[in-house]
Amino acid sequence: MRLILLLTMLPLACAVVPDESKCKIDSLEADFVAADWSGPGVDDSGNLKVGSYVVAATYISLSLDDQKQKTFRSLMAGINGVLGSQPGLVGWRVGSSDSCVAGRTISVWQDEASMYKFVATTAHAAAMSQASTITRTKTATTHWNGDEKSASFEAALPYLQKKIQK
Repeated sequence: MRLILLLTMLPLACAVVPDESKCKIDSLEADFVAADWSGPGVDDSGNLKVGSYVVAATYISLSLDDQKQKTFRSLMAGINGVLGSQPGLVGWRVGSSDSCVAGRTISVWQDEASMYKFVATTAHAAAMSQASTITRTKTATTHWNGDEKSASFEAALPYLQKKIQK
């Protein structure tokens, strides 16, 4: 069920024309909605277990083109097929803004090697290779060493701002 949520949480809103002045990598959108944490390192109360981790974050502003959004959903389905079973995965969350047609992800890993092993999967590599064609304005990905407290969308904002790719 959580993997399906990953597909449904990220935006699909071609009728929306975002006000780019309100769609910033370094601040959460007014209508930002985040899913709950998922993964083996999430405790019964829905929080990450205490620990030292590698935290990764992504921001993507999606194309407004219907076909490109279908491509995005197909790529996400591929990632969904492998993410939950990745060795070293602690947890993940997704969030989205309909008004900005943008998505954000946070993934938490036991170590950098585990994170990079996931990045190198066929599904993730396929998504990375299409990033410039399925996005609209800005994308950013980054990672840092932290703990359960630094694994949040809010904590990711300054790291993402430094990594703007487009």
